[in-house]
Amino acid sequence: MRHRLALPLAAVLVALAPAGAAAKPDLGPAAALEAGKVVYTTAVAGGRTTLAVRPSRAAKPLRARTIPGRWGIPVVTFHGEAGGLSRDGRVLVLATTRRGEPLRARSGFAVVDTQRVAVTRRIDLPGHFSYDALSPNGRTLFLVENFSPAESLTYRVRAYDLRTGRLLPQPIVDKRNPAEVMSGMPSARVESANGRKVFTLYVSQEHPFVHLLDTVTRTAFCIDLPPTTDMTAFEQATLRLENGGRTLAIRGPAGPLHVVDVNTLRVSSAP
Repeated sequence: MRHRLALPLAAVLVALAPAGAAAKPDLGPAAALEAGKVVYTTAVAGGRTTLAVRPSRAAKPLRARTIPGRWGIPVVTFHGEAGGLSRDGRVLVLATTRRGEPLRARSGFAVVDTQRVAVTRRIDLPGHFSYDALSPNGRTLFLVENFSPAESLTYRVRAYDLRTGRLLPQPIVDKRNPAEVMSGMPSARVESANGRKVFTLYVSQEHPFVHLLDTVTRTAFCIDLPPTTDMTAFEQATLRLENGGRTLAIRGPAGPLHVVDVNTLRVSSAP
């Protein structure tokens, strides 16, 4: 099933874009990433970026490194949720802040060893890629590739092997419907306790859906949610794993919306 961006959100994105430009998939960089007892921040000056590790956002850095290029902490939802850190906390991925019209011609990422605050790999890819997730051990980087300038919110998920420095050729698709084309914007996200499974709620014009990515097996499932006349509820919704991670609760500002059985992927209306 083809998914398109919800009209209210699309209008907001077009309003933020230059006159005549289409809605864009760029979410921009996050101001900071809070990770347990430390906070990662980036500051761009000219053509260089200072990555700092702090005990709090306003505190002086515990460690810092200046990196050539313009880098930022990746954002994973349009509400500004930050990502980029592996579950074990040893790998941080920074993303280019470069933009394109409507898509970038090239995309870059910097892989950082957090213990040494040192870049271990630089990634340069042709096309418009953005950060999606990391495997728990930080060995596989998952990227969202927006590939159609005419429909710039259409996307597919790709895997990049950080050990070999290679973008895997086949997109990660739901094998139940491998020809499905997906498009939309991410509004909420939650990960399983071990960081293996990543659930992302997308808003679209037809209906909202949840993208489930297994970062260990490199597999994905698209969980369609029932059509709704209140897309705003999903634009403001939160995700929460309950019952020991067996169910995914989708809650809007006015209360529960749907429950997804994580094992069967069955969707039911929230009680």
